[in-house]
Amino acid sequence: MSTDMLPIFLERIFYPNQVVRALPNYDKNGDKFSNSTSLSRSIDVIKSEENKFALKLDIQLDLEKSLNPAYEIQLTAVGVFKVNDQSLSDTEMKRFVFDSGTTVLIGALRERIAMLTHSGPWGVFNINIIQIPPISLEEVLRVSPPQTEETGEKTINTTKKVAVKKKATRKRKAVRK
Repeated sequence: MSTDMLPIFLERIFYPNQVVRALPNYDKNGDKFSNSTSLSRSIDVIKSEENKFALKLDIQLDLEKSLNPAYEIQLTAVGVFKVNDQSLSDTEMKRFVFDSGTTVLIGALRERIAMLTHSGPWGVFNINIIQIPPISLEEVLRVSPPQTEETGEKTINTTKKVAVKKKATRKRKAVRK
């Protein structure tokens, strides 16, 4: 099946922030299921290609609300999605990426947390079911500035920037020398 036939295509997932720390006060005979997580998300337009979006999802274990946390957890996943349905408006595409992409990234974060904790002193930690908050139109329309070809920087949110290096840029520099 060609990826052009799918309404949305996941190009890649990466994890720019991964913090997992074992907590010494964890009671292995205590409550294992009353952990509270917080979730935040943002979306960016990738200017270099039409209908391409980067969805960022942050997950954090809320230590204040959790009864017996085994680990301190802060992870960020970024998924790069391409929307192939040309009949959708920009706003509809963003909403589509928010809805579908959030579910994909929560699953990826769940697996990543299990992988990072499996060799920890308290064993595998699985995050509980996360209720995805409904998306508002304001959240969809709040988009960070697009990636610029010249600088190679892409704004993930207003506080962090991730440098994006491209092979083509490196090749052009090598040819100029």
